[in-house]
Order: sequence, then C-alpha cells, then structure tokens
Amino acid sequence: DTILLSWLKGEKSTGIYNAANKLILQVKNIPIILGPALLPALAEISFKDTPLLGRFLRREMIYLSILLLPLCIATTILADKIVVLLYGSDFDSSIILLKILIWSSLFMVLASAGFRALIAIKKANKVALVTGMAALVNILLNFILIPSFSEKGAVFSILTTEFLVLVGVFYFLKKELNFDFQTLLSPFLKISLSSLIMGGFLLEFRSLSLLISVPTGIIIYVLGITIFKVIPKRDWETFKEMFSNFKERKSIKIG
Repeated sequence: DTILLSWLKGEKSTGIYNAANKLILQVKNIPIILGPALLPALAEISFKDTPLLGRFLRREMIYLSILLLPLCIATTILADKIVVLLYGSDFDSSIILLKILIWSSLFMVLASAGFRALIAIKKANKVALVTGMAALVNILLNFILIPSFSEKGAVFSILTTEFLVLVGVFYFLKKELNFDFQTLLSPFLKISLSSLIMGGFLLEFRSLSLLISVPTGIIIYVLGITIFKVIPKRDWETFKEMFSNFKERKSIKIG
C-alpha cells in the first residue's frame, strides 16, 4: 500500500498515511512477538490433544480482544488529540486514517491467532491460500481506490483486506479444526459492553487531558471486565501466582 500510494499519489499522501500507520506499528507487531513463543506449544498440543488446541485458541482470541478492542475504541475517539499531540495540526488529514487503520490491526491480530492454529495442525497451505488471495485483493483495491481517494483509498483497501482475511481464517478454522465460534459470543459481548462504557466516558469528557482521561478510561474498562467476569477466576489466580513468582525472583536477584 505504501509503495503503490507513493507511486500513484506522491510523497505528500505517503507521508500523511505513514504518520497514522506508524502509530499502530506496535499493534501490528503483536503477531511477530507471539508467533515464536506460541507456535511450538500449539504444535505440541495439536499432536497430543486437538480439542485442547481449540480451547487454547478460544482463550487466546478472548485475551487479544480484551487488549485490543478497548484500544480501538479509545483510539477512534481520541485520534484527533493523539495526532495533534504527536505531529501537530499540519497532520489533521491523518486523523481519519488512524481511526480506520486501528480497526484493520484488530482484524489482523485476530487472524494471526487463527493462522498459528492452522499451521500447528499442518494446514499451512490454507494460510498460503488466504494470504495469497488477500494480496491480490489488496493490490486490486489499491489500484481502484487510490487514484480517486488517495491515502483514504489505501486505508479502506487495508481494512477490507484484513476483514476478508479474518473471514477466510474463520472459515478454515471451522472446517479444519471444527472450532465453535459460538463459545466466543458471550465473552465478546461482555468485552464490547465494557469497552463501550469506557468509550462513553471518553466521549463525555473529551475536554479532559489525555493524562487524565486515558488512565481513568482504563480503570473503568478494567472494572467493567471484572464485574462482567470476562476473565475466569482460575486465570486471575494464575496471574496472581505469576506476579508473585516474578516479585520473588526480582527480590532474590536484588538481594
């Protein structure tokens, strides 16, 4: 998209696009970070217990949604403040791009979890099929949309492509792994409701400084997922144990 945008519309449009794209680069890097850590474990699980792989994938998608959905909503609401703070008012055109790109990153990260599961069950050919078709669709959409809509055309092509990739991944997860997506419905609704409550606060108090609104929004969101019991009690106990072990190791090292 960056290459085609530069070729078709020049450096100014590319700069406006990349100003927004760089802000979500770390979100896009989540699959790169998780891949080497999770893939060996997933491969071992798939060899020993395929149903366990499905349960693992379900929890992974839930926790990725817990992390990313409120980030998407908060970024959509606060994009103007974020862009002006980091780049100044000259990059106002990047605001709408950031609002769109953050949602494409959500689709991409969720799809990456499905990709790892498909690779773990030795269905890498399905991954190649989905990514190959997505690349063709993305190039086609860029050639259609960029001449008329410039950088906005590029981000809409990415959003459409990433959504289609997610649909393709879900299709093959259902077909090859018999993954039950209905088990995700209740957690996703609770996560969405908690995120919307947080978003309502951010909208109502948009005049507040980011230093106040963002931490307060995080507290509201955490309270929401706690009240709705999105995270099971056993997982809270696991997190508590991990944190305790980390504190003990740190204390020993300092000592």
